[in-house]
Amino acid sequence: EMRLGEGSGAALAMPIIEAACAIYNNMGELAASNIVLPGNTTSDLNS
Repeated sequence: EMRLGEGSGAALAMPIIEAACAIYNNMGELAASNIVLPGNTTSDLNS
C-alpha cells in the first residue's frame, strides 16, 4: 500500500528532470562561445 506523499514526489520530480535534460541538451560549448577563462591564453584554445 502506498501512503500519502509516496507518489507525489515522483510526479514533482519529472519537471525538474525534464528541465535538467533540456539544459544539458541545449548547452553550448565554452570554446564555441569564445569565452576565455582567466589564466588561459588563446594558444590554449587552438591546441
